[in-house]
Amino acid sequence: MTFFTRFLLFEIFKPLVLLLTAFTGLILVGLVLERAVAEGLVTWSIAKLIPYLMPIAMQMTIPFALLLAVCVAYGKLSADNELTAIKSCGISPWAFIKPTVILGLCLSPLAVWLTDLAGSWGRPGMQQVVMHAFEEIVYRVLRTQGSYNNQKGFSIVVSSVEGPWLIKPVITIFNEDRSSSREITADKARLELDPVQDQLLVEVVNYRIESDEGVLAAEGTDTLRLSLQQTTRKGRDNEAPSQYALSQIRPQAQLERKKLVHHEQTLAAHLATAMQLGRIDLFADGTSQQMIHARDQSQQRLSRLKSEPWRRWAAGFGCFFFVWCGLPLAVLMRTADYSKTILLCIVPIFFVYFPIFGLTLNEAKSGNWPGYSMWLANLVALGVGAWMMRPIYRH
Repeated sequence: MTFFTRFLLFEIFKPLVLLLTAFTGLILVGLVLERAVAEGLVTWSIAKLIPYLMPIAMQMTIPFALLLAVCVAYGKLSADNELTAIKSCGISPWAFIKPTVILGLCLSPLAVWLTDLAGSWGRPGMQQVVMHAFEEIVYRVLRTQGSYNNQKGFSIVVSSVEGPWLIKPVITIFNEDRSSSREITADKARLELDPVQDQLLVEVVNYRIESDEGVLAAEGTDTLRLSLQQTTRKGRDNEAPSQYALSQIRPQAQLERKKLVHHEQTLAAHLATAMQLGRIDLFADGTSQQMIHARDQSQQRLSRLKSEPWRRWAAGFGCFFFVWCGLPLAVLMRTADYSKTILLCIVPIFFVYFPIFGLTLNEAKSGNWPGYSMWLANLVALGVGAWMMRPIYRH
């Protein structure tokens, strides 16, 4: 590594470290406050959230911190005519472009890894913290308000709280689409968390359970086990494709493809039977509609699973393409007024790059466009950066 390369990287790393620390801190505080307010977490649970929120924050801050650091470093060097002096010595512009381009290429896989870590470890870990704080949150709210409702289909209303016991509780649990529910009433009840099994244990005395299946009443003491997925709507069963690691997506896609084939075969057999019996009404009955819905849901999930790896790689390599556009712009501006250069970089990113990326992401998740279409925004950035590089080599 030459002296000039070390000098150039040092000029970039100074603002990069400062900007990365500041941006990550600000976003981390925002995420912590948002979770604390939304879930009613207390201090100890908030502290547990921070490690899981770090990759979520850094996947957003690294590309922008690197872009701004490049703008600051190259804007200063260009304003001081140092790059002009280098070119006047017969040194190719590639000499001061190459180190930063390589830096962008090296940080891009790190951004991909952080995106993968945020989805597969950060968000599930954050959900586990919230679930394991569930007992504490519920008791605190019931003591102060007399009722708890997490707006996810789970609610408790009590007349009072005496120590660990809930007096005259009414516990209502809706299914995910709120089409049916269970209502549990008792003389008193006590909640206890089983973190190993991810279950909420409800010890009830003289209880009654009402549901669509009927009524069950019993005297004495019994313990009901409720899945935390039922009470918080969080967990692996409802996991989105974005919460799988890259290594897990291919096996999940293969399983979903088998499910899709099964749904299609079941629907085809049902419709064939209807045709043989001459029952045209069966084409639009409830069973057919359920089969069609299951097939469409499986097809949509498969499309999302197929597009997810492309999204992570395209978003991660945004680091390189941001640098590719920001570097020539900072050189051509030749001003130490960093705010102007940064503004000229940020505005096209928000109004051109992200809309293109969002459009291709939605179309790919819907199955209308192939997954690699999500690289379109990066290709546009590549073309714009190459066009801005021309004057640097020409003059």
